[in-house]
Amino acid sequence: MSQTVPIVIPAFRRTGSLTRLVTSLLRADIPDNVRLIIAIDRAANSRYTADNQAVVELARAVHWPHGPLDIIWHEQPLGLMGNTYFCHSLAAEYGAVIVLEDDLVVGRPFYTYAMQALAAYGNDPRIAGISLNTLWYNGFTHQPFIPLPDSADVFFLQLGTPQGQLYTADQWQAYSNWVSAADRKPADERVHPLVAQMPKTDWLPNTIRYLAATDRYYVFPRESLTVSFGDAGTHISQNTDFFQVPVQDFQRGYRLGSLDESAAVYDTFYEPQPTVLAQLCPVLAGIDFAVDLYATKQPEQLMSDLVLTTRPADKSLMGFARTMRPMEANVIHNIGGDEIVLAKVSDVDFSASATAIAQAANDAYFNRHQTAGCRSPWFNRFARWRSGRRTR
Repeated sequence: MSQTVPIVIPAFRRTGSLTRLVTSLLRADIPDNVRLIIAIDRAANSRYTADNQAVVELARAVHWPHGPLDIIWHEQPLGLMGNTYFCHSLAAEYGAVIVLEDDLVVGRPFYTYAMQALAAYGNDPRIAGISLNTLWYNGFTHQPFIPLPDSADVFFLQLGTPQGQLYTADQWQAYSNWVSAADRKPADERVHPLVAQMPKTDWLPNTIRYLAATDRYYVFPRESLTVSFGDAGTHISQNTDFFQVPVQDFQRGYRLGSLDESAAVYDTFYEPQPTVLAQLCPVLAGIDFAVDLYATKQPEQLMSDLVLTTRPADKSLMGFARTMRPMEANVIHNIGGDEIVLAKVSDVDFSASATAIAQAANDAYFNRHQTAGCRSPWFNRFARWRSGRRTR
């Protein structure tokens, strides 16, 4: 492995995005002898040729004070996934790479975190990659995702990220081998049905399948070292601030506990792993159960006869409240109630209506049972009208 890890940017069309990312890189804490590689896809559509030529000229004009600057302009169009995979594959040449999509901004200590995380997790075969971005919502239900606090500055999740990641050569090779050889059907049975509906040009669905099929994890920071601006591109039709999270600019030393020690280990449905939850909750010790707190799993995806769920059940063996946050904290602290139940899978109602009821109850829980009143929206509209201003 090289002494320092290169930073690789897959770029296409978006000059404003690339300018913003490079500007943030120039203010970041990056040591000497760090290579910057900008890999620019070739436009398949002539209407993008001028935009892409501007990206090439911008890249060539970058002054990179930390080490070599390599500009790669592909001879043939690769597409977003092809160019991203090309950037990831450079890990084989350099030992590891940091890959930053061009619509990101990095926090000052992102490289420091990446190197510390690499030292902590780079040789663990259970780790598929290191994320530089944190997750704050469940991508399937669009409800908040709150990792259980523990003594570390990271959590572990069987989901990938397009918003800044680090791969070692071994991690990339293991994934590449699986993509080349795997039968997708068994993996699809272990992931949310929405994964199959993701665009064919998106590499993220394959990553989710890979993590589920091989029981690997990404390491995520609890405080994000990158932030996505959601600029319009291949998969986003118009700019969005949906992905904005606070970005860490100050921390320099990170507590990086091992996967075995973590209390925050989650599957591809954002659910806590039962083995970890059982260790934290004495009343569940020695019990074989599955977890379905977000009410998104189907019976065949529950690898147990018992399930801990928010869905309604005819009978239950245990019951817990849904008051503390995150939801699993109610179980860990043994807060009595009937909103979360441990029940036989055969006693749980998995119908569409029962699922809707459970997810609506979760919505109310995440909203702290507050509903928007009528007065505030009307007052805001009146104020904007009086001031002559409109919101976008």
